[in-house]
Amino acid sequence: MDKFSFFEPGILFREYVLLKEIFSKSDITQQELAEIAGIAPSMVNKYLMLFEKKGLIDKIGPNRRKMNYFITQNGIYRLQYLAVSYLREVAKLYSNSRLVFMSVAEELFKNGIQKIVLYGAGVVGETLLDILKTERIQIVCFVDDDNSKHGTVLNGIKIISPDKLAADIYDAVLIASFRHAGKISAKARSHGMKNIYIFSVQTDGRVSLKREE
Repeated sequence: MDKFSFFEPGILFREYVLLKEIFSKSDITQQELAEIAGIAPSMVNKYLMLFEKKGLIDKIGPNRRKMNYFITQNGIYRLQYLAVSYLREVAKLYSNSRLVFMSVAEELFKNGIQKIVLYGAGVVGETLLDILKTERIQIVCFVDDDNSKHGTVLNGIKIISPDKLAADIYDAVLIASFRHAGKISAKARSHGMKNIYIFSVQTDGRVSLKREE
């Protein structure tokens, strides 16, 4: 199960994950279920007892170590309901996040920008990569001042030295840093980079792009 810092899985999500795994593999062990759901095996056992009590699963086997779990028809109905509810919330979250970043994409498209270089291969840069890819904006490469990162790859995108960036492969450079944005922008200009934008986030969550003159 993916790890998220701001979205702690709740009871309904764990119920969905456990039922889905049982549906996929009847001989799955409680240890395997615990690892997938991110909870202790003892907690898995409590969920399984609750599922059995509600008629969502049947258990067949001599003991906990040699047990098969079979999802009942009521269990399938419950799994389908949880799956639809989960997808609905994911879709709503995605829609809301797209609205937040829409102004960034619109600013880039308005200026005919389709190929971006991200200056800064850290957390901010990785986040911007995820966002911009969903808006069909091409990330040409990362640029970073850290020599140890040069020649490596971050989420499929190569990281290069600032002095290795060719001017004809990108439309704009996006500074992927909050704390050091001004300093990095100055470095970008010193390397002859053109069309530099600074990405910023306000304390109320609004985001914006500012073009450096």
